[in-house]
Amino acid sequence: MVTTRNRGSIDKDEISLPEVNKVLIIPVPEVETVLGGANRDVKCLRVDKSNKEVKTFGRRWLQLLLFFFCGASNGIHCFQFTVINNVARRYYGVSSLAIEWTTTIFMVAYVILLIPASGLMSRVGLRLTVLIGTMGTCLGACIKVFASSRDGFAIAFAGQCFLAVSLIFILAVPGRLAAYWFGTNQIALATTIGFFGLQAGYVTSGLATAMVVRNHERIEDIGNDYSKLFWAEAIICTIVAVMIFLFFQDEPRQPPSTARALAKITRESRTTESYLSVYKRVLSNKSFLILWNSYGLLVGSTVALATMLNPFYIVHFKDDAKGVGVLSSFSFVVQSIGSAVCGALLDRTKAFRVMSIVASCTSIFGAILFAASFVMEIKWMLFASYILLGGPVIGYSTIGMDFCVEITYPEPEAITTGILNMSTHLYGFLLVLITGRMLEAFGDVAGHGCLVLSLVVGTVLVILNKGELRRQKAGQSVTDNKTYTAVSQK
Repeated sequence: MVTTRNRGSIDKDEISLPEVNKVLIIPVPEVETVLGGANRDVKCLRVDKSNKEVKTFGRRWLQLLLFFFCGASNGIHCFQFTVINNVARRYYGVSSLAIEWTTTIFMVAYVILLIPASGLMSRVGLRLTVLIGTMGTCLGACIKVFASSRDGFAIAFAGQCFLAVSLIFILAVPGRLAAYWFGTNQIALATTIGFFGLQAGYVTSGLATAMVVRNHERIEDIGNDYSKLFWAEAIICTIVAVMIFLFFQDEPRQPPSTARALAKITRESRTTESYLSVYKRVLSNKSFLILWNSYGLLVGSTVALATMLNPFYIVHFKDDAKGVGVLSSFSFVVQSIGSAVCGALLDRTKAFRVMSIVASCTSIFGAILFAASFVMEIKWMLFASYILLGGPVIGYSTIGMDFCVEITYPEPEAITTGILNMSTHLYGFLLVLITGRMLEAFGDVAGHGCLVLSLVVGTVLVILNKGELRRQKAGQSVTDNKTYTAVSQK
Protein backbone atom coordinates (compact mmCIF):
# COMPACT_ATOMS: atom_id res chain seq x y z
CA MET A 1 0.00 0.00 0.00
CA VAL A 2 1.36 3.40 -1.02
CA THR A 3 -0.14 6.33 0.81
CA THR A 4 0.12 10.11 0.73
CA ARG A 5 -1.93 12.94 2.13
CA ASN A 6 -5.37 13.53 0.70
CA ARG A 7 -5.57 16.12 -2.06
CA GLY A 8 -8.46 17.98 -3.59
CA SER A 9 -7.42 17.13 -7.13
CA ILE A 10 -7.77 13.35 -6.81
CA ASP A 11 -10.83 13.01 -9.03
CA LYS A 12 -9.27 15.08 -11.80
CA ASP A 13 -6.02 13.12 -11.65
CA GLU A 14 -7.75 9.75 -11.80
CA ILE A 15 -9.57 10.81 -14.93
CA SER A 16 -6.45 12.19 -16.65
CA LEU A 17 -4.11 9.27 -15.94
CA PRO A 18 -5.67 6.71 -18.28
CA GLU A 19 -5.76 9.25 -21.07
CA VAL A 20 -2.16 10.34 -20.63
CA ASN A 21 -0.28 7.37 -19.20
CA LYS A 22 -2.59 4.46 -20.03
CA VAL A 23 -2.77 3.66 -16.32
CA LEU A 24 -5.82 4.00 -14.11
CA ILE A 25 -5.46 4.09 -10.32
CA ILE A 26 -8.60 2.78 -8.61
CA PRO A 27 -9.35 2.11 -4.92
CA VAL A 28 -9.40 -1.68 -4.48
CA PRO A 29 -13.03 -1.86 -3.22
CA GLU A 30 -14.15 -0.15 -6.43
CA VAL A 31 -12.33 -2.42 -8.89
CA GLU A 32 -15.25 -4.79 -9.38
CA THR A 33 -17.63 -1.87 -9.85
CA VAL A 34 -15.41 -0.18 -12.43
CA LEU A 35 -14.41 -3.30 -14.36
CA GLY A 36 -17.57 -5.30 -13.81
CA GLY A 37 -15.49 -8.48 -13.59
CA ALA A 38 -15.85 -8.85 -17.34
CA ASN A 39 -12.71 -7.44 -18.90
CA ARG A 40 -10.18 -10.27 -18.73
CA ASP A 41 -7.65 -8.41 -20.91
CA VAL A 42 -7.06 -5.73 -18.29
CA LYS A 43 -4.13 -6.39 -15.96
CA CYS A 44 -4.61 -5.35 -12.33
CA LEU A 45 -1.53 -4.95 -10.15
CA ARG A 46 -2.03 -4.16 -6.49
CA VAL A 47 0.38 -1.71 -4.87
CA ASP A 48 1.40 -4.04 -2.12
CA LYS A 49 3.01 -2.60 1.01
CA SER A 50 5.48 -5.43 1.33
CA ASN A 51 7.26 -4.69 -1.92
CA LYS A 52 6.37 -1.03 -2.64
CA GLU A 53 7.22 0.62 0.66
CA VAL A 54 8.91 3.97 0.10
CA LYS A 55 12.41 4.17 1.58
CA THR A 56 15.65 6.05 0.89
CA PHE A 57 19.07 4.52 1.54
CA GLY A 58 22.20 6.31 2.77
CA ARG A 59 24.33 4.69 0.07
CA ARG A 60 22.53 6.78 -2.54
CA TRP A 61 25.16 9.47 -1.96
CA LEU A 62 27.97 7.03 -2.75
CA GLN A 63 26.25 6.11 -6.01
CA LEU A 64 25.93 9.78 -6.89
CA LEU A 65 29.58 10.50 -6.04
CA LEU A 66 30.80 7.59 -8.15
CA PHE A 67 28.75 8.77 -11.09
CA PHE A 68 30.11 12.28 -10.57
CA PHE A 69 33.62 10.91 -11.14
CA CYS A 70 32.36 8.93 -14.13
CA GLY A 71 31.03 12.09 -15.78
CA ALA A 72 34.17 14.06 -14.96
CA SER A 73 36.42 11.42 -16.51
CA ASN A 74 34.57 11.81 -19.81
CA GLY A 75 34.14 15.59 -19.59
CA ILE A 76 37.89 16.28 -19.55
CA HIS A 77 38.09 15.17 -23.19
CA CYS A 78 35.22 16.96 -24.94
CA PHE A 79 36.72 20.46 -25.45
CA GLN A 80 40.34 19.42 -25.05
CA PHE A 81 41.43 20.38 -28.57
CA THR A 82 39.07 23.29 -29.26
CA VAL A 83 40.08 25.19 -26.12
CA ILE A 84 43.57 25.54 -27.68
CA ASN A 85 42.34 25.53 -31.28
CA ASN A 86 45.26 27.61 -32.58
CA VAL A 87 47.90 25.41 -30.92
CA ALA A 88 46.27 22.16 -32.07
CA ARG A 89 46.03 23.44 -35.65
CA ARG A 90 49.69 24.37 -35.69
CA TYR A 91 50.92 21.11 -34.15
CA TYR A 92 48.82 18.62 -36.13
CA GLY A 93 48.76 20.69 -39.32
CA VAL A 94 44.98 20.52 -39.77
CA SER A 95 42.21 23.07 -40.38
CA SER A 96 40.05 24.82 -37.81
CA LEU A 97 37.09 22.75 -38.99
CA ALA A 98 39.00 19.53 -38.24
CA ILE A 99 39.68 20.70 -34.70
CA GLU A 100 36.01 21.65 -34.27
CA TRP A 101 35.09 18.10 -35.26
CA THR A 102 36.92 16.72 -32.20
CA THR A 103 34.08 18.27 -30.19
CA THR A 104 31.17 18.08 -32.63
CA ILE A 105 31.73 14.32 -32.99
CA PHE A 106 30.22 14.04 -29.50
CA MET A 107 27.07 15.71 -30.80
CA VAL A 108 26.84 13.74 -34.04
CA ALA A 109 27.41 10.39 -32.32
CA TYR A 110 24.68 11.17 -29.81
CA VAL A 111 22.10 12.01 -32.47
CA ILE A 112 22.91 8.95 -34.60
CA LEU A 113 23.25 6.34 -31.86
CA LEU A 114 20.73 7.50 -29.27
CA ILE A 115 17.85 5.21 -30.27
CA PRO A 116 19.82 1.93 -30.38
CA ALA A 117 21.75 2.91 -27.25
CA SER A 118 18.51 3.75 -25.42
CA GLY A 119 17.13 0.34 -26.34
CA LEU A 120 20.19 -1.30 -24.84
CA MET A 121 20.09 0.87 -21.69
CA SER A 122 16.44 0.09 -21.03
CA ARG A 123 17.31 -3.62 -20.91
CA VAL A 124 20.63 -3.80 -19.09
CA GLY A 125 19.86 -1.72 -15.99
CA LEU A 126 21.52 1.25 -14.34
CA ARG A 127 24.78 -0.42 -13.23
CA LEU A 128 25.65 -1.91 -16.61
CA THR A 129 24.74 1.36 -18.36
CA VAL A 130 27.25 3.25 -16.21
CA LEU A 131 29.84 0.49 -16.68
CA ILE A 132 29.56 0.72 -20.47
CA GLY A 133 30.03 4.47 -20.35
CA THR A 134 32.99 4.23 -17.98
CA MET A 135 34.80 1.43 -19.80
CA GLY A 136 34.33 3.18 -23.15
CA THR A 137 35.75 6.36 -21.67
CA CYS A 138 38.76 4.46 -20.35
CA LEU A 139 39.36 2.86 -23.76
CA GLY A 140 39.14 6.19 -25.58
CA ALA A 141 41.59 7.81 -23.15
CA CYS A 142 44.08 4.95 -23.59
CA ILE A 143 43.89 5.24 -27.40
CA LYS A 144 44.81 8.92 -27.21
CA VAL A 145 48.06 8.04 -25.45
CA PHE A 146 49.37 7.08 -28.91
CA ALA A 147 48.28 10.40 -30.48
CA SER A 148 51.06 12.68 -29.22
CA SER A 149 53.09 12.59 -32.45
CA ARG A 150 52.58 15.20 -35.19
CA ASP A 151 50.92 12.64 -37.48
CA GLY A 152 48.67 11.35 -34.68
CA PHE A 153 45.58 13.43 -35.30
CA ALA A 154 43.70 10.48 -36.80
CA ILE A 155 44.46 8.43 -33.66
CA ALA A 156 43.34 11.31 -31.45
CA PHE A 157 40.11 11.58 -33.40
CA ALA A 158 39.54 7.82 -33.08
CA GLY A 159 39.90 8.16 -29.32
CA GLN A 160 37.41 11.03 -29.37
CA CYS A 161 34.95 8.78 -31.23
CA PHE A 162 35.07 6.15 -28.48
CA LEU A 163 34.60 8.88 -25.89
CA ALA A 164 31.66 10.32 -27.83
CA VAL A 165 29.85 6.97 -27.91
CA SER A 166 30.51 6.50 -24.20
CA LEU A 167 28.99 9.89 -23.42
CA ILE A 168 25.61 8.65 -24.70
CA PHE A 169 25.47 6.16 -21.84
CA ILE A 170 26.58 8.77 -19.31
CA LEU A 171 24.18 11.56 -20.26
CA ALA A 172 21.14 9.31 -19.84
CA VAL A 173 21.98 8.48 -16.22
CA PRO A 174 21.50 11.59 -13.97
CA GLY A 175 17.70 11.78 -14.16
CA ARG A 176 17.41 8.01 -13.97
CA LEU A 177 19.78 7.70 -11.03
CA ALA A 178 17.95 10.48 -9.17
CA ALA A 179 14.55 8.84 -9.72
CA TYR A 180 15.85 5.39 -8.68
CA TRP A 181 17.69 6.41 -5.52
CA PHE A 182 16.41 9.77 -4.23
CA GLY A 183 13.21 10.98 -2.62
CA THR A 184 10.91 13.58 -4.16
CA ASN A 185 12.52 16.51 -2.32
CA GLN A 186 16.01 15.63 -3.55
CA ILE A 187 15.44 14.62 -7.17
CA ALA A 188 16.30 17.97 -8.75
CA LEU A 189 19.38 18.37 -6.55
CA ALA A 190 20.58 14.83 -7.31
CA THR A 191 20.08 15.40 -11.05
CA THR A 192 22.09 18.62 -10.79
CA ILE A 193 24.97 16.94 -8.96
CA GLY A 194 24.90 14.15 -11.53
CA PHE A 195 25.48 16.67 -14.30
CA PHE A 196 28.14 18.42 -12.22
CA GLY A 197 30.53 15.60 -13.09
CA LEU A 198 30.66 16.59 -16.75
CA GLN A 199 30.95 20.26 -15.77
CA ALA A 200 33.83 19.43 -13.43
CA GLY A 201 35.53 17.62 -16.29
CA TYR A 202 35.07 20.64 -18.56
CA VAL A 203 36.54 22.97 -15.91
CA THR A 204 39.53 20.70 -15.34
CA SER A 205 40.11 20.31 -19.06
CA GLY A 206 39.97 24.05 -19.74
CA LEU A 207 42.59 24.83 -17.10
CA ALA A 208 44.81 21.77 -17.47
CA THR A 209 44.97 21.81 -21.27
CA ALA A 210 45.82 25.52 -21.47
CA MET A 211 48.40 25.21 -18.68
CA VAL A 212 50.08 21.97 -19.83
CA VAL A 213 50.04 22.34 -23.62
CA ARG A 214 51.87 25.57 -24.47
CA ASN A 215 52.41 27.17 -27.87
CA HIS A 216 56.19 26.58 -27.85
CA GLU A 217 58.41 27.91 -30.60
CA ARG A 218 60.00 24.45 -30.86
CA ILE A 219 57.12 22.35 -32.11
CA GLU A 220 58.44 19.07 -30.65
CA ASP A 221 57.88 20.53 -27.18
CA ILE A 222 54.16 20.77 -27.91
CA GLY A 223 54.18 17.01 -28.57
CA ASN A 224 55.85 16.38 -25.21
CA ASP A 225 53.13 18.44 -23.52
CA TYR A 226 50.43 16.43 -25.25
CA SER A 227 52.06 13.18 -24.17
CA LYS A 228 52.03 14.24 -20.50
CA LEU A 229 48.40 15.30 -20.75
CA PHE A 230 47.20 12.12 -22.48
CA TRP A 231 48.99 9.81 -20.04
CA ALA A 232 47.59 11.62 -17.01
CA GLU A 233 44.04 11.37 -18.41
CA ALA A 234 44.40 7.67 -19.21
CA ILE A 235 45.51 6.92 -15.63
CA ILE A 236 42.64 8.93 -14.14
CA CYS A 237 40.04 7.24 -16.36
CA THR A 238 41.39 3.79 -15.48
CA ILE A 239 41.13 4.49 -11.73
CA VAL A 240 37.54 5.71 -12.14
CA ALA A 241 36.62 2.61 -14.17
CA VAL A 242 37.92 0.33 -11.41
CA MET A 243 35.98 2.27 -8.75
CA ILE A 244 32.75 2.04 -10.73
CA PHE A 245 33.21 -1.68 -11.31
CA LEU A 246 33.77 -2.41 -7.63
CA PHE A 247 31.30 -0.11 -5.90
CA PHE A 248 28.52 1.15 -8.19
CA GLN A 249 25.16 -0.60 -7.63
CA ASP A 250 21.88 -0.95 -9.48
CA GLU A 251 18.46 0.18 -8.27
CA PRO A 252 17.74 -0.26 -4.51
CA ARG A 253 15.38 -3.00 -3.39
CA GLN A 254 12.70 -0.47 -2.34
CA PRO A 255 11.62 2.65 -4.25
CA PRO A 256 12.56 6.04 -2.72
CA SER A 257 9.28 7.81 -3.60
CA THR A 258 5.62 7.17 -4.30
CA ALA A 259 6.05 8.31 -7.89
CA ARG A 260 8.84 5.76 -8.42
CA ALA A 261 6.72 3.00 -6.89
CA LEU A 262 3.84 3.75 -9.24
CA ALA A 263 6.20 4.02 -12.22
CA LYS A 264 7.61 0.56 -11.49
CA ILE A 265 4.11 -0.90 -11.37
CA THR A 266 3.16 0.79 -14.62
CA ARG A 267 6.24 -0.52 -16.38
CA GLU A 268 5.75 -4.02 -15.03
CA SER A 269 2.32 -3.99 -16.69
CA ARG A 270 3.93 -3.06 -20.02
CA THR A 271 6.38 -5.93 -20.34
CA THR A 272 4.98 -7.04 -23.69
CA GLU A 273 4.78 -3.52 -25.08
CA SER A 274 6.82 -2.51 -28.12
CA TYR A 275 9.88 -0.44 -27.29
CA LEU A 276 9.16 1.94 -30.18
CA SER A 277 5.69 2.65 -28.81
CA VAL A 278 7.40 4.53 -25.95
CA TYR A 279 9.04 6.80 -28.50
CA LYS A 280 5.71 7.24 -30.26
CA ARG A 281 3.99 8.39 -27.06
CA VAL A 282 6.82 10.72 -26.09
CA LEU A 283 7.08 12.30 -29.54
CA SER A 284 3.31 12.86 -29.69
CA ASN A 285 3.48 14.90 -26.46
CA LYS A 286 3.16 18.55 -27.56
CA SER A 287 4.64 19.94 -24.38
CA PHE A 288 7.66 17.68 -24.77
CA LEU A 289 8.20 18.79 -28.39
CA ILE A 290 8.17 22.44 -27.36
CA LEU A 291 10.59 21.63 -24.54
CA TRP A 292 12.80 19.67 -26.95
CA ASN A 293 13.27 22.67 -29.23
CA SER A 294 13.64 25.29 -26.49
CA TYR A 295 16.12 23.10 -24.60
CA GLY A 296 18.16 22.48 -27.75
CA LEU A 297 18.30 26.14 -28.75
CA LEU A 298 19.20 27.44 -25.31
CA VAL A 299 21.66 24.80 -24.10
CA GLY A 300 23.00 24.19 -27.61
CA SER A 301 24.04 27.84 -27.83
CA THR A 302 26.32 27.44 -24.81
CA VAL A 303 27.81 24.26 -26.29
CA ALA A 304 28.52 26.16 -29.51
CA LEU A 305 30.05 29.05 -27.58
CA ALA A 306 32.30 26.71 -25.58
CA THR A 307 33.49 25.11 -28.84
CA MET A 308 34.10 28.44 -30.58
CA LEU A 309 35.50 30.33 -27.57
CA ASN A 310 39.11 30.11 -28.77
CA PRO A 311 38.43 31.66 -32.23
CA PHE A 312 36.28 34.39 -30.66
CA TYR A 313 38.96 35.16 -28.09
CA ILE A 314 42.01 35.07 -30.37
CA VAL A 315 40.43 37.65 -32.71
CA HIS A 316 40.68 40.31 -30.00
CA PHE A 317 43.37 38.99 -27.59
CA LYS A 318 46.04 37.41 -29.82
CA ASP A 319 48.83 37.47 -27.22
CA ASP A 320 46.89 35.89 -24.36
CA ALA A 321 46.89 32.13 -24.93
CA LYS A 322 46.28 31.25 -21.27
CA GLY A 323 43.33 33.62 -21.08
CA VAL A 324 41.21 31.29 -23.22
CA GLY A 325 41.72 28.41 -20.80
CA VAL A 326 40.97 30.60 -17.79
CA LEU A 327 37.80 31.98 -19.38
CA SER A 328 36.73 28.48 -20.45
CA SER A 329 37.18 27.11 -16.94
CA PHE A 330 35.44 30.13 -15.43
CA SER A 331 32.50 29.58 -17.76
CA PHE A 332 32.05 25.99 -16.60
CA VAL A 333 32.34 27.00 -12.94
CA VAL A 334 29.60 29.59 -13.49
CA GLN A 335 27.46 26.97 -15.22
CA SER A 336 27.90 24.56 -12.32
CA ILE A 337 26.91 27.19 -9.78
CA GLY A 338 23.90 28.21 -11.84
CA SER A 339 22.84 24.59 -12.14
CA ALA A 340 23.18 24.03 -8.38
CA VAL A 341 21.20 27.13 -7.49
CA CYS A 342 18.39 26.30 -9.89
CA GLY A 343 18.30 22.68 -8.71
CA ALA A 344 18.01 23.72 -5.06
CA LEU A 345 15.30 26.30 -5.81
CA LEU A 346 13.40 23.82 -7.95
CA ASP A 347 13.33 21.24 -5.15
CA ARG A 348 11.84 23.86 -2.84
CA THR A 349 9.39 25.61 -5.16
CA LYS A 350 8.64 23.26 -8.09
CA ALA A 351 8.10 26.51 -10.07
CA PHE A 352 9.18 25.02 -13.40
CA ARG A 353 7.58 27.62 -15.65
CA VAL A 354 8.57 30.76 -13.74
CA MET A 355 12.16 29.66 -13.24
CA SER A 356 12.50 28.66 -16.90
CA ILE A 357 11.28 32.04 -18.14
CA VAL A 358 13.52 34.01 -15.78
CA ALA A 359 16.60 31.94 -16.69
CA SER A 360 16.09 32.15 -20.45
CA CYS A 361 15.33 35.89 -20.48
CA THR A 362 18.40 36.62 -18.35
CA SER A 363 20.59 34.62 -20.75
CA ILE A 364 19.66 36.89 -23.68
CA PHE A 365 20.79 39.98 -21.79
CA GLY A 366 23.98 38.17 -20.77
CA ALA A 367 24.76 37.09 -24.36
CA ILE A 368 24.45 40.67 -25.64
CA LEU A 369 26.78 41.96 -22.90
CA PHE A 370 29.21 39.11 -23.60
CA ALA A 371 29.38 40.03 -27.29
CA ALA A 372 29.83 43.72 -26.43
CA SER A 373 32.71 42.78 -24.12
CA PHE A 374 34.59 41.20 -27.01
CA VAL A 375 33.95 44.13 -29.33
CA MET A 376 35.17 46.63 -26.70
CA GLU A 377 37.99 44.23 -25.68
CA ILE A 378 37.31 44.56 -21.94
CA LYS A 379 38.50 41.36 -20.24
CA TRP A 380 36.89 41.85 -16.83
CA MET A 381 33.56 42.48 -18.55
CA LEU A 382 33.87 39.12 -20.34
CA PHE A 383 33.94 37.31 -17.03
CA ALA A 384 31.19 39.44 -15.46
CA SER A 385 28.81 39.18 -18.41
CA TYR A 386 29.22 35.41 -18.67
CA ILE A 387 27.70 35.09 -15.21
CA LEU A 388 24.44 36.33 -16.74
CA LEU A 389 24.81 34.05 -19.75
CA GLY A 390 26.20 30.68 -18.67
CA GLY A 391 24.69 30.47 -15.19
CA PRO A 392 21.03 30.91 -16.24
CA VAL A 393 21.28 28.73 -19.36
CA ILE A 394 22.81 25.72 -17.63
CA GLY A 395 20.48 26.37 -14.71
CA TYR A 396 17.68 26.04 -17.24
CA SER A 397 19.17 22.73 -18.38
CA THR A 398 18.62 21.36 -14.86
CA ILE A 399 15.05 22.66 -14.82
CA GLY A 400 14.41 21.30 -18.31
CA MET A 401 15.72 17.83 -17.46
CA ASP A 402 13.46 17.52 -14.42
CA PHE A 403 10.56 19.09 -16.32
CA CYS A 404 11.05 16.47 -19.04
CA VAL A 405 10.58 13.64 -16.54
CA GLU A 406 7.50 15.41 -15.12
CA ILE A 407 5.63 15.91 -18.39
CA THR A 408 6.46 12.45 -19.79
CA TYR A 409 5.85 10.43 -16.59
CA PRO A 410 5.69 7.42 -16.27
CA GLU A 411 7.79 6.76 -19.37
CA PRO A 412 11.36 5.47 -18.72
CA GLU A 413 13.63 8.34 -17.68
CA ALA A 414 16.57 7.01 -19.72
CA ILE A 415 14.52 7.29 -22.91
CA THR A 416 12.87 10.65 -22.29
CA THR A 417 16.00 12.42 -21.05
CA GLY A 418 17.99 10.80 -23.83
CA ILE A 419 15.67 12.20 -26.48
CA LEU A 420 15.82 15.60 -24.78
CA ASN A 421 19.63 15.59 -24.77
CA MET A 422 19.53 14.84 -28.49
CA SER A 423 18.23 18.37 -29.07
CA THR A 424 21.28 19.89 -27.38
CA HIS A 425 23.65 17.92 -29.55
CA LEU A 426 21.75 18.49 -32.79
CA TYR A 427 21.30 22.23 -32.29
CA GLY A 428 24.80 22.54 -30.84
CA PHE A 429 26.30 20.85 -33.90
CA LEU A 430 24.39 23.10 -36.30
CA LEU A 431 25.25 26.24 -34.33
CA VAL A 432 28.96 25.33 -34.29
CA LEU A 433 28.98 24.92 -38.07
CA ILE A 434 26.96 28.07 -38.72
CA THR A 435 28.76 30.24 -36.16
CA GLY A 436 32.20 29.08 -37.30
CA ARG A 437 31.54 29.85 -40.93
CA MET A 438 29.89 33.20 -40.07
CA LEU A 439 32.95 34.13 -38.01
CA GLU A 440 35.30 33.26 -40.88
CA ALA A 441 33.23 35.08 -43.50
CA PHE A 442 31.80 38.12 -41.69
CA GLY A 443 33.63 38.43 -38.37
CA ASP A 444 32.86 37.69 -34.75
CA VAL A 445 29.88 40.09 -34.49
CA ALA A 446 27.92 37.97 -36.96
CA GLY A 447 28.90 34.85 -35.00
CA HIS A 448 27.62 36.33 -31.76
CA GLY A 449 24.44 37.37 -33.56
CA CYS A 450 23.69 33.71 -34.40
CA LEU A 451 23.99 32.72 -30.74
CA VAL A 452 21.80 35.59 -29.52
CA LEU A 453 19.12 34.71 -32.09
CA SER A 454 19.17 31.11 -30.88
CA LEU A 455 18.57 32.27 -27.30
CA VAL A 456 15.70 34.57 -28.35
CA VAL A 457 13.84 31.83 -30.24
CA GLY A 458 14.41 29.37 -27.40
CA THR A 459 13.03 31.87 -24.87
CA VAL A 460 9.85 32.37 -26.91
CA LEU A 461 9.27 28.62 -26.88
CA VAL A 462 9.86 28.48 -23.10
CA ILE A 463 7.15 31.10 -22.60
CA LEU A 464 4.71 29.16 -24.79
CA ASN A 465 5.22 25.84 -22.96
CA LYS A 466 2.59 25.04 -20.30
CA GLY A 467 3.19 21.35 -19.70
CA GLU A 468 1.35 19.28 -17.07
CA LEU A 469 3.36 18.05 -14.08
CA ARG A 470 2.27 14.41 -14.33
CA ARG A 471 4.77 12.91 -11.90
CA GLN A 472 3.63 15.22 -9.13
CA LYS A 473 -0.02 14.48 -9.85
CA ALA A 474 0.63 10.76 -9.83
CA GLY A 475 2.16 11.06 -6.37
CA GLN A 476 -0.82 13.09 -5.18
CA SER A 477 -3.35 10.61 -6.54
CA VAL A 478 -2.69 8.08 -3.80
CA THR A 479 -4.58 9.04 -0.61
CA ASP A 480 -4.36 8.24 3.08
CA ASN A 481 -5.88 4.98 4.34
CA LYS A 482 -6.68 3.62 0.88
CA THR A 483 -5.11 0.74 -1.01
CA TYR A 484 -4.94 1.27 -4.75
CA THR A 485 -4.76 -0.93 -7.79
CA ALA A 486 -2.87 0.13 -10.93
CA VAL A 487 -4.80 -0.89 -14.03
CA SER A 488 -2.95 -1.11 -17.32
CA GLN A 489 -5.19 -0.23 -20.27
CA LYS A 490 -4.30 -1.40 -23.74
